[in-house]
Amino acid sequence: MGKLPKIIIAIGKYFGLDPANGLSDEKTLWIDTLREVGVAEVFEYYYDTGDYDNTTRLIRTCVEINPDLLILNSYDPNNPLYPDIYAISVVKKQLQIPIIAFWYDATHHNFINSIRGVLPYIDLNITPDNPTFSFLTGSDLNLRERFTSTVLPYNQNIYRNLNSNRDIPISFMGQVDGHRSNRIPVLIKVMSAFPASYVSVLNRRDFMPYSHCLEIMQRSRMVLNFCDGAELKQLKGRVFEAGYCGALVLEQANNEIDCFLRPMQDYVPWDTPEDLLEKIRYYLTHDDEYIKITENCQNRLKTVYGYKAFWRQIVDAIVRHSNIKASNERILC
Repeated sequence: MGKLPKIIIAIGKYFGLDPANGLSDEKTLWIDTLREVGVAEVFEYYYDTGDYDNTTRLIRTCVEINPDLLILNSYDPNNPLYPDIYAISVVKKQLQIPIIAFWYDATHHNFINSIRGVLPYIDLNITPDNPTFSFLTGSDLNLRERFTSTVLPYNQNIYRNLNSNRDIPISFMGQVDGHRSNRIPVLIKVMSAFPASYVSVLNRRDFMPYSHCLEIMQRSRMVLNFCDGAELKQLKGRVFEAGYCGALVLEQANNEIDCFLRPMQDYVPWDTPEDLLEKIRYYLTHDDEYIKITENCQNRLKTVYGYKAFWRQIVDAIVRHSNIKASNERILC
């Protein structure tokens, strides 16, 4: 291909951009995987480090590097800890650098309004946790061509099946405060029926080290997940992390996950607490079916949605077009 394209990836070094929360997993997810694939020259940009304010620093970084692509991960145009919209507009209009933004928590009806100010400067918007784009309604439906969804480039060197003894029958690692409090009765029933289960009781301000989450998933026979977002259904990344780790994913029934995984082939959906308990009991005693589903999930994630395919298709898009434009093309799914 000749000279490798240059990609700047803007991420947070710490969870919540706060050193008190410990290191985030964004470097392993984005920087390390792209460097391993070796199809681009990668430059790290951290929102939460540096000597200058984010606006000046981002513009200066893009001027110095002159990248072929800027990726904004977890960018929040309304938070002063991030580069402001002016910085994004300069990078786009003055430097003519194509920009991809990965948005999360796209699970409320006001999501589009929250990013509307920066949308004119983003070439492609990716919402991994809402692949059905249910946040688009009314006149905003005409924005559909500017959005796509994908499985993130999870680092398979970290999120992997150790084939070790799974001493935790079922685990849940999520939040139970605010609108998520309806999870508590379900979790109480799970803990009562399966005392050896692992259940976290986090609130939105709590950050569990991802190394601990990883250990729990690798020890779990099954990982439980809920799909309730703030107002809309949400596809949590935990689903894919658990799948890579070899656990059976028990996902509350929804349409979001079916964009990537097949029910009863790659994961097991559940509806009611009673249905959930019945399926936990079933897959604790039916090893053949349990193994088949977990292997299907691992194989599908690695072959269809693996980080190597993810980055090669991103770079192919750069090579095909001198300026990435929003289109009907879905990068990975």
